Amino acid sequence: MGLQWLFDIAGPFHISGAVVLLPFIQDDYAISTAAVAWAVVVYFLATAVFTLPAAYLGNTAGRKKLVLIGTAIDMLSQFAIFLAPPFWLFVLVRLAGGAGNAMIVPNLNPITIGAYPRQRRGRAIGLIMLGLGFGMILSTLVAGIAADTAGWQYLFLLTGCMYAALFAGVALFSRESEALSPLPSALKRMDYAGMLLLGALLVCLTMGVQRLGGSLTDPLGWALVGAAVPLAAVFVYAERRAPSPLAPLDLFAQRGFSAAVGQLFTMTMMRSAHAFLLPFYLIQGLGWSGSLAGSIQIALNAGQPVFGPVVGTLADRRGARVFILGAQALMAGGTIALMSLGAAPAPVLVALSLGLIGASLGVFRPPNLKVIYDAVPPERMSLAPGVQLLTAHGSNAIGSSFVAVLLAFFLSGGAANTEAYRSSLLVMVAGFVVVNAAIWLFARGGRAARGA
Repeated sequence: MGLQWLFDIAGPFHISGAVVLLPFIQDDYAISTAAVAWAVVVYFLATAVFTLPAAYLGNTAGRKKLVLIGTAIDMLSQFAIFLAPPFWLFVLVRLAGGAGNAMIVPNLNPITIGAYPRQRRGRAIGLIMLGLGFGMILSTLVAGIAADTAGWQYLFLLTGCMYAALFAGVALFSRESEALSPLPSALKRMDYAGMLLLGALLVCLTMGVQRLGGSLTDPLGWALVGAAVPLAAVFVYAERRAPSPLAPLDLFAQRGFSAAVGQLFTMTMMRSAHAFLLPFYLIQGLGWSGSLAGSIQIALNAGQPVFGPVVGTLADRRGARVFILGAQALMAGGTIALMSLGAAPAPVLVALSLGLIGASLGVFRPPNLKVIYDAVPPERMSLAPGVQLLTAHGSNAIGSSFVAVLLAFFLSGGAANTEAYRSSLLVMVAGFVVVNAAIWLFARGGRAARGA
């Protein structure tokens, strides 16, 4: 758990923290809002594309190997970004770092959670949320201070050093999982067709939405978004016929599992929308400093270490549904409260509204992940965090890109920064409520069928 916490603190520093840095990176490179979004979107995208292949390799060739390789890649990417390369190279380095992150999460989490008995799995997930919550709380504060004082590059130097410590800790203290096959055999049997189709699907969808963020009339953007639909159909068809499918389509036959993945997707999209919009709203719209904006955003993440361990333990005893529904109500309520603050809100009111959103994330994640983990058999344990990571980072990439489109659309119509911010959130929260209502009806239909 100590190694898990080290990773859970280091990761948010350069993922959540990088969002706070976006206005500063944009100014240094003199690029548009849609372009600077690639500093975070490409990391989410690479993680989403490579996470299921990394989960497959961890289940077969050994999880510790994948954790060490991924940590080394992500560590080197942090040090490379510290050197402030040209922006096109910055994006390529972040792409490599996202691939490294995809190797760590699906394989380090099962090593940690596997040390706990099944009936205490919610408690283990809650403890992981404790470390992750502290990492996210510190990330925005540290990023804001770094940007105002030493420079935004120094955040990546710090995270590179933390990954070096993680690499040493995993190498010295972590035990290798039982491998089902040697690495050459695992590579030979990998579902490469599924990996390519999934990658093409995510790239087309994310790049298409991202281009539309720069211009809603961009024909290539619409073509890429349109191409994602047949790619999704071909991917599902190929996975049904593959001897060793990359995606666990059999798990999605369980309505509870499918509902949990859908709820995770929508909740993460809402969080990514808030995380992307807040720096522009607070720094460019309200004129706050990076340190003040980063400090206020602590409230967005404070709920995880507070509620995570408690809700995780309660979910072991009382089930997950009531906590997931309560979390969704908190997310919608916090977003509506944030939208109603006016053009010059007091910092304390912003913090209170963000606190409701942070509480929703702390209440939501342990029971949601418990449902996902409980649906996966032990021999395929890396699939649980793999699906979770694919869903979360895929929705992060899509959510950040989509909300950038909304922001650009409302700004192009002549709206002020604060008004464009509220209008973007209104679209997001309306979609959140409608989609989750449909998901609950879908899950209820599955329970009724089992009862009959």
